[in-house]
Amino acid sequence: MTEIKLVNVKRSDPLYQSVRDGHYVLNNGCIGRQAHYLIYADDVFSGIISGASIIALGLKKRREFFGDIPNVDQLIVDNIVFRLTNNQPNLGTMVLKKWRYEVYKYWLEHYQTEIIGYETRCYGPNRNGTIYLADNWTYMGETSGVSRLEGNKEHLYEKVREHPEIYYSVYDEGYRIKSGKKVFYLHCKTAVKKLYFRKITPKERNRYREWMKYEEQQKEK
Repeated sequence: MTEIKLVNVKRSDPLYQSVRDGHYVLNNGCIGRQAHYLIYADDVFSGIISGASIIALGLKKRREFFGDIPNVDQLIVDNIVFRLTNNQPNLGTMVLKKWRYEVYKYWLEHYQTEIIGYETRCYGPNRNGTIYLADNWTYMGETSGVSRLEGNKEHLYEKVREHPEIYYSVYDEGYRIKSGKKVFYLHCKTAVKKLYFRKITPKERNRYREWMKYEEQQKEK
């Protein structure tokens, strides 16, 4: 059986960046909670995978799937990047299984947060989330094709100009009061993305805890 190893690295790691820059999702940086990994299959470098905080807050479909849980957006990890450089059969599902455990453990140890599940998005021709479906993720339909951006007006317009493949057009702009401050926003038409979600089952949660306990015991030896 193939041994999958995920090596946690900084986003600036040269090997990580060399693969990340070739991914179809543009490398626009990463904010908030995050964990990035190099993938090894039987000690052969085979790609990268990353998880991060949810950016699109308050999605109706997210609450439909996970339930009306307080602070649900903080309890889910977004699989923002997954790129394999190894075409080994079934490698994608093996990596996802390993990644789900690693980010569960990482969020618990580094952010003191016990997550309840995962989400991701796919867009573009011939990207239908096949490996996610094989790993028992649930397809929850498509996004609305609308994005709200907030921040510095000049920076936002520069972002839209630089990435016309994502931000098709601006149809509204203005200011709103956020935390007592005046914040500029843009409403853009964007690429429609397919949404996939996955819950951590009670059985998996118990298994993760057992694995973490075993790993701690091994460290003490």
